[in-house]
Amino acid sequence: MPKLLRVGEEDWSMMSKQDVIGILRSYLEEEKALSYRKMISEEAFGSPSWAESQAFLLGDLRRIERVLKFLPDKGN
Repeated sequence: MPKLLRVGEEDWSMMSKQDVIGILRSYLEEEKALSYRKMISEEAFGSPSWAESQAFLLGDLRRIERVLKFLPDKGN
């Protein structure tokens, strides 16, 4: 989790909307990369519930992608 997500509420109020969006985008990109790593790990392939795990991770990736689509780019 990015360090900035752990700041107090008063620190968030001092940030611009673009800063907050950038932090959220960064966090979601990290979570997306983590999900991809979990999907291709050798440990996951050996699990008896591999199919269920893959379905869960694919759903997680889809959720992250949907949220990322709603966040504006840095240029906007």
